[in-house]
Amino acid sequence: MTARRGVVTHRGAGGLAVRVLVAACLTRSGVVETFNATTPVSRFNIIGTLASSDAGMDIRMMVQVREQLLKGGIKAVRTGGTFENVGAAVTELCGPAAAQPIDGLLMVSYNDLVLYDCTTRKAAYEITSNSLGLQGLTDRLIHYLTRKEPAS
Repeated sequence: MTARRGVVTHRGAGGLAVRVLVAACLTRSGVVETFNATTPVSRFNIIGTLASSDAGMDIRMMVQVREQLLKGGIKAVRTGGTFENVGAAVTELCGPAAAQPIDGLLMVSYNDLVLYDCTTRKAAYEITSNSLGLQGLTDRLIHYLTRKEPAS
């Protein structure tokens, strides 16, 4: 994975780093939605958005997702930089020296959204679907981020 103009691009079958996620849901429509049950949703106050590649369409999709998050009541901000891989992007953008403080980093591609937790630097939520469309994926992410957490 390499990055140019503030986005991460994927090369080869390496894809995203291996994620340990606790809960998963697979439906007939081909939607896979996973989340880490140990990560409190209340942790995500400010989410940075990053496109999965530097292609113009990917950047426009990232902007669309950010705008939809804002309309859904989620504070989403622009992030950017040059990164060798997703791990490097998470480390730099979630680090104490980051220009914009964020609690989570959302990687956006046309059929996949992955929200990384800046505290653990691991994936907290992912949704993949070839049938929902980007708006449907983002709606599900908003639902996850605005759900009520059970009392401890």
